[in-house]
Formats: sequence, structure tokens, C-alpha cells
Amino acid sequence: MKVGEAVKGCSYYAARSMAHNAQLVFCPYSYIINPVIRRAIGVDIKDAIVIFDEAHNIENIARCAGSVDIEEDTLNKMQMELEQLCFINSLVYQPLYEMTQELTNWIAKRKTTLLELEFQHYVSWTGNHAQRELQEANITQQCFPILLKCATKAIKAASYTESDDAHLSVLSVIALEELFSSLTYFFSRNGCHMSDYQLALQRHTKRDPGKAHAEWTVTLSLWCLNPAVVFRDIGDLSLSVILTSGTLSPMNSFSSELGVQFGTSLEAPHVIDVESQVWPAIISTGPGNHPLNGSYKTADGYAFQDALGKSLEEIFFIAPGGCLVFFPSYELMEKLQKRWSETGQWSRLNARKSLFVEPRGGDQEDFDSILKGYYDTIRLGDNFAVEKKVKPNDSYVVGCENPEGAALLAVFRGKVSEGIDFSDDNARVVIIVGIPFPNINDIQVALKKEFNDTYKMSKNLLSGNEWYCQQAFRALNQAAGRCIRHKFDYGAILLLDERFQEKRNRTYISKWLRKSIKQFDNFEQSMKELKSFFSHIKERISNNTESELPNSENEEHITSAWQSCYRRMQIEKFDIFNYRGQKAHEDVKNCRVNIAQKECY
Repeated sequence: MKVGEAVKGCSYYAARSMAHNAQLVFCPYSYIINPVIRRAIGVDIKDAIVIFDEAHNIENIARCAGSVDIEEDTLNKMQMELEQLCFINSLVYQPLYEMTQELTNWIAKRKTTLLELEFQHYVSWTGNHAQRELQEANITQQCFPILLKCATKAIKAASYTESDDAHLSVLSVIALEELFSSLTYFFSRNGCHMSDYQLALQRHTKRDPGKAHAEWTVTLSLWCLNPAVVFRDIGDLSLSVILTSGTLSPMNSFSSELGVQFGTSLEAPHVIDVESQVWPAIISTGPGNHPLNGSYKTADGYAFQDALGKSLEEIFFIAPGGCLVFFPSYELMEKLQKRWSETGQWSRLNARKSLFVEPRGGDQEDFDSILKGYYDTIRLGDNFAVEKKVKPNDSYVVGCENPEGAALLAVFRGKVSEGIDFSDDNARVVIIVGIPFPNINDIQVALKKEFNDTYKMSKNLLSGNEWYCQQAFRALNQAAGRCIRHKFDYGAILLLDERFQEKRNRTYISKWLRKSIKQFDNFEQSMKELKSFFSHIKERISNNTESELPNSENEEHITSAWQSCYRRMQIEKFDIFNYRGQKAHEDVKNCRVNIAQKECY
């Protein structure tokens, strides 16, 4: 990027051209998984070693890569753009224009037949039925290769924005990529994957921020229900595929869902001393021994909501620093906020710790603002005062008279639960409320469960219920992993739900954590032991830290070694695998070791 700024060139296109000769290429998942993007950008994975980091979501990512949702308005805009581009290059754009015209005509005819389902109108077709419906829109197995060539050329033309030639808009390119990626898999291997797909038409309400009332919109969807359809191509093309993540557990679904055999599987122990540095516990009752059960049958009851509020109040009183509290859904979190505001529990919680709430939707700036306030309150304590005008309907309320740290209320699968490093005091306690099962009323979840049950034997899949459970606990394990972030970190992970007492539920929890989990039927006893853990942990950790941390001279040497090596890399532009000169090679090797040490400390 610095070179690009200096020479007034685009670093993105420079990186793309360099990737053809590079030995190591970093890129987003979509560049690898999506065949249309892969073809348009020119990413070649043949005989490559493909490493997917943070691969705990790879099943869902693969299904999404093979799926598409296009709103009728988007399709209409694309049709208008293609009609104008036909005058420039009819060989490329005319077939695509005719295809979108047929699709919009088909939607107009079919949307009058939609059936009412929950809060939307919905109809779907699968397998050969889906094929027949697409044929009515003039999208057939025979004509698809021609359409695909046209789409690839149209996407490529739009990718090179330095050209003055007219091209599709960004939104139309994205829609075209997704549509043809999904159709590519649908028609691949002589149509043998058609049974893995569901064609759907939905009419649902959509709220526009600039309008007072929600409006009806129609969406065309082609959903991939079997991630193996997408992922098998990656396995066939590449030399080797490696999935890695701190929270892959439960692991037995990857082979069946992705359709490839993994010759090696490793579930490693944690870098910390689990027995002394983490305090995992199942707390099945709140104060007064009221059962804690966050299932849909009891979560709406005031008894559960009040018991949970009182439990959090006591935990906040004991826990130092920051607390992360994860809920199964925004809906439940908002219900709890409303109830606690009415009973005064919210004020009592806020008196223990400054409360922050993950915003539902919104842009990145809103989230970053909340996160910064949370970090600053923990770091600066009583000296930090948050000045924020709070609207009556705001989902985040901040500030208390004498804060002892802060608490961040969030949801599983949200922004807080993945990819953020809450090390040290930023997350001394992670509190798990309930079990984050996917929404059973979600059409795609219901269809996926039904698909797995139907093809369990023939496609060697998990049953619908087993798949459903694994989705829940993978999200739970990801959230629980926010607590311990390095070798000298420590904290408590509290599971506030009596359902975790069942052995079948504990078996899905990550191996490093599972064996150390304590179980409590008495809330007062659990709080007594939690307090004892935090009273003694600092002394144990400080003794371990002093014996292993480097002195300041080593710290300076590490920094200077890295800076010297990096300057030489820039000047010489050497390839680490082919660099001539044993002395330089040894310097680089030593530098890499030092970098690893620096990262650790």
C-alpha cells in the first residue's frame, strides 16, 4: 500500500498480478471457494496447499458460497443496466439481458401463488421440480455454459475499473457473481447436485431506514443445503486442505458435511494450565435456588428473567475487570433489558459494572464506539465517565456512579463472539446464558434439518438433530474462547443453564474445557468458590510470569533484530526460500524465532 501511494498506483491490482508467481498468497475465503470469483480474478489452487484459518464456520461459508438471494428490485436494476450495455457488446450482454428478463417475468407470475408462512409468504421447489421452474425462466442445462461465459466476461470487464468502457455497477456485479456461482453448482456434474438445492420465492417485509413504514419485497433464492457440493471441488483441485481454528470442536461433522476425508485430525490441549488458570462451572440455579433454564419454553417467563438478573448482579460483584455475557438471540436480550428496566434490576446491575450492549445491526462505527467505551471503562475505572445521550429506545445504556469494571452484553454469532481479542482484564469472566440453537423457525434451518434426515444414509450425513446441536455448540465454544487469549491469561467461564448438567450437552464443549467443568446446584456455594478463585489466581499467575518473561535487554534486541531484518527484506527483495548466502539465511531464521517470541509476550 505504501508503494502504491508513492507511485500513484493501485496496490490491489499489483497484489493480484504478483499472486501469479507468489509462493504464499493470503486472500479472503470467497476468492478460493466461489468459482466465479476464482475464475474472474485468476486464483489458481490446482496442486496448491490450501489453509483455511478460523475454519469453524467453513460449513456455513461453503453453503453460503453455493447459495444466492436476489431481491426483485436488484434484478430489475441489473436488467436495465444490461439493456443499455447491449448496444456496446451484444454478444456478451444480450444473453444476460434476456435471462434476467425471463427471470423477472417468471417471478411476476409465481409471486401471486405464494403461501403464507409465519410472517412472510413463501413457496419452494427442490430437485427436478426446481429444474423445471428454472426451465420456465429459460435457464437450462444446455444454455447455461453460454450464459456462464457471458457472465464471466461481464464480471471481468467490471473488475478493471481503470477502463473507460461502460460496465455493470458494483451491486449488479455482486448479484451476478452470486447467481452464477449458485447456478454453476446446481448444473455441475451433469446435474447430479440438483437434489442438494432448494429453489425458493419469498415475499417479506423490508424496512427502509428512510421510510416510515416497512414495505413488501420479493426475493428469489437458490439455497445450497449440502456444503460438500462446494467444498468437494476445493479438495479435488488442491494438493492438500488444512482446516485450523481455536474452536473447531465438535469436529465429527466436518468430514460428512464437507464431503472429504481428513487423514489427520488433532484436538490439541490449551497453552495454559487449565486446572489453575481457568474456572469453568455449570450454575444450574440462581439465588433462592430458582432453576436457570434458557430454553424457549421458560426464557419468556418472569421467574427465569428475574433469577438470571439477580445471578448476574452477584457475579458482577465478585468478578474483577470486564465481563462478557452472551445470549442466544437479540430478541431474548432485548426482552431481558425491558424486564430488568421495569423491575429496577438494570439499575442494580449498572451499579455493579458499567453496562454496554452490542448494537443490533447498525454500522461498524456504532459497534466500535461501544467497544471503545467498554475498553476505556475497564482501563480507566472511576476516572472514566461516558457522556452519551441515551434515547428511550436505545439498546445500549452506559455509565454508573461507582463502576467496578464493565459488562458487555452480546449475542452468540455476533460481532463480539468472533475475532475480537478480549485478553486480560477485558474478559475476566465469560457468562454463557442458555444454549444458542439456531432459530428453528428460520426456513433455511428447517430445510437443512429435513435435508440431513432425508439423505443421512445415502450421503453419509449427520441426522438433522445432530447437525442442529453441533451448530449450537460450535457457536458456544467460539464465544467461550474469548476468555483465555494467551499463556498468562486467566478467567472464569460460567454456564448459566441447568441443561448443561446433562452429559449429552457437555460432550459438545471443547475438549480443553470439558474435563475441568465444575457443577453447582447451590448458587451461594458457586459464588463462594468463584470468589476464592479470583482471590488466589493473581499470585499464582505473577509467579509463573516472572520466571518466563524476558528482560528489557532481550525485548530491545528482539525489536531491533526484526527492524533490521525487515529493512533488508525491503532493500534486497529476497525470496526466503532462494536467498543466497548462509549468513543472511541464519539471520532471517533467527529473526523469525524472535518475532514468535515477541508475539507471545
